[in-house]
Amino acid sequence: MDGTATGTGIGQPVRRREDLRLLTGRGRYSDDVNLPGQAYAVMVRSPHAHAWVRGIDTAKARAMPGVLAVLTTEDVKADGLNPLPHIANTHPADISIQNRDGTPVLRPQHEAIVGPEICHVGEIVACVIAESVAQAKDAAEAVALAYEALPAVAQALDAVKVGAPRARENFPNIILDGDVGDPAATETAFARAAHIVRLDTWIPRITGVPMEPRAAVGDYDPESGRYTLYAGAGGAVSPRRDLAAVLGVPPEQARVVMQDVGGNFGTRGSFNAEFALVAWAAKRLGRPVKWTSDRQEYFVADHQARDLAVTAELALDREGQFLAMRGSNLVNQGAYALAFGPLNKGVEIMSSIYHVPAVHFRGRAALTNTIPTRPYRSSGRPEVMFVMERLIDLAALETSIDRIELRRRNLVPESMMPYTNPFGMVYDSGAYHRVMERVLEIADWAGFPARREAARRHGKYRGIGVANYVDTATGAPREKAEVTVKPEGRVGGTVEVVIGTTSQGQGHETSFAQLITEWLGVPIDTVKLVTGDTDRVSVGGGAHSGRALRLGSIVMFNSSNQIIEKGLKIASHVLEAAVEDIAFAEGRFEVKGTDRAIGIFEVARAALDRSDLPEALRGPLQGISDETVNLAAFPYGCHVCEVEIDPDTGEAEIVRYSAVDDCGRAVNPMIVHGQVHGGIVQGVGQALWEQCVYEAGTAQVLSGSFMDYAMPKADMVPFFDTELSEVPSPTHPLGIRPAGEGGTTPALGVVINAVVDALSECGVTHIEMPATPERVWRAINGISNDTPRQQ
Repeated sequence: MDGTATGTGIGQPVRRREDLRLLTGRGRYSDDVNLPGQAYAVMVRSPHAHAWVRGIDTAKARAMPGVLAVLTTEDVKADGLNPLPHIANTHPADISIQNRDGTPVLRPQHEAIVGPEICHVGEIVACVIAESVAQAKDAAEAVALAYEALPAVAQALDAVKVGAPRARENFPNIILDGDVGDPAATETAFARAAHIVRLDTWIPRITGVPMEPRAAVGDYDPESGRYTLYAGAGGAVSPRRDLAAVLGVPPEQARVVMQDVGGNFGTRGSFNAEFALVAWAAKRLGRPVKWTSDRQEYFVADHQARDLAVTAELALDREGQFLAMRGSNLVNQGAYALAFGPLNKGVEIMSSIYHVPAVHFRGRAALTNTIPTRPYRSSGRPEVMFVMERLIDLAALETSIDRIELRRRNLVPESMMPYTNPFGMVYDSGAYHRVMERVLEIADWAGFPARREAARRHGKYRGIGVANYVDTATGAPREKAEVTVKPEGRVGGTVEVVIGTTSQGQGHETSFAQLITEWLGVPIDTVKLVTGDTDRVSVGGGAHSGRALRLGSIVMFNSSNQIIEKGLKIASHVLEAAVEDIAFAEGRFEVKGTDRAIGIFEVARAALDRSDLPEALRGPLQGISDETVNLAAFPYGCHVCEVEIDPDTGEAEIVRYSAVDDCGRAVNPMIVHGQVHGGIVQGVGQALWEQCVYEAGTAQVLSGSFMDYAMPKADMVPFFDTELSEVPSPTHPLGIRPAGEGGTTPALGVVINAVVDALSECGVTHIEMPATPERVWRAINGISNDTPRQQ
């Protein structure tokens, strides 16, 4: 039953076990949870981005049919609910920007129901609970609120201007302002540079748009005083901690349960006010309470992402060697400071996989009257990879050095590994030159001139772009696994894996089972994954920042080794042979050189049934590993994109896309390719179509539905040519690097590089994102594009 021999172990493209269940309607998502006697909640949300609530009248709403309660901020205060904690998961390997003047970083408190000051459209000002959703919606419309509108600010660059409106009465707009790098060395390098290129850009705001809208069901048991929350999120352990904190109870009085989660991408990673409200309301009403978001509500209720303004300069000598970088990164936090991860994790790898001797960057975070931002797929890294790759293409124009040759000269060579980048991040390994050369071959870079000429004959502009990247994977450093071999019948059984990660579409039921199959030699169908229920899972960081398989594999590996070690001792008693004379392979313990053997499930049965075993060997055949991993991982790769542009309409069509991504050791190559494909589409979506738009002056959301927020569709992208590089990571016991975010990380840069290359015939040297048909058409025709930061 060896995993490798049967084609289900590590490195095998095993079809996803969960897909049949999900595709045939047997998934169980948050909205599928219904409890007896449940009531329904609807949130009353502010239509203003910044305002005072001067009065609220709930009498009419309370008197409407079916209405059970109308809860306001006064009820929150009366019951002593605490603010949402927004405890950011930090990792010791990441840098942490601090205020340059030494003052503490200020973070506004986030109440479950807000008032009297409202700081973004969509803030919850009341919660209506009724016997049905329709009754709750009708009553929500009857809640009368008196607002005093206040000046609002939507863009971070506007918020940091002198005299800008305050986004929040008792807070400055700039809540973080610090420096990273060596200013003196950087200035010295710039002083002797032969060439300096500069880029002023804004990476626009987007949102995650998971397939499953958020939903939550809260329940309360008066006998035990225990709350239960059924809701999909990035993991179960962190929401349990946060729920208990808001309700003011010990963690053991809170339980969080999630089963299938229909997408995350980071936007589900922070605790949401609705989660606390349904649990709290369940206690007040003495019955379960359910809330389900719809798509329109999503666009003003769910966290958003990106939104980074950057000024960056790159200094080069006469031969095109990079000397230094400097600049400023300004992130738009929105109305609350949920996390500074995108700022920190971006700045720390601004130099990418190139050798840059000196750097100095300023990092700032601003409050605005917009929906809060938080980490989103490859948090902070696509933004800075975009900046670096655009700078290199601009430098190629400035120096007249071929853009591929310029990259070749400056990529960090394998001989310098492990390499400490100028921000102090240690890249453990990487074959950067090999990966770039391979993708150029796959993409047929050399044949591009002929394809460009053919496009010209058809009246199209054709361009090609390249982008290298590195991704910093850290995340919550602690993970735990409990692996138990459970016998059933005489020789069969299951292997139960209880672990603190959760899947939101990554295929854990398959790839995690492949690991157990490889190590314990059991059939893959016997592996049962248990996640998402804090009654079973006590420790774990969920899925974010490429941590799930990377850390999960370590604790499952350790647990499996414990099982084998204990199994050898049990088998020695059953087979009446010395431990050193027994070998474990293919799921069996065998006396070396004989045909005497016993299967792993039989050993597990013996551990439960045989009273003659030593006490230490009796009981479940189990391994438990609880590890804290303080090392970062650094996936990397290179992508090439080709576009064709219609000069009459400005529409950019991606006609070829090639990628080589290094994931260390691929557990399931098919799943990894799928992750890369999905990541590419998310990056392409931001480069060409997606943007959360706010009205200047009012901070009103103008992209509040799919009518205004353009999503990529299957027919808008070509089939991708993707290949995996598998250079084992020396800092992981199995050589694994994360693979879920690499597709997104270079996509912004490579697509825009291709678009600019196509437009080079028109004298265009840069275009902002998203490169919509209108923006491209204006560039072709020499008509000024208003920069997105002015929108």
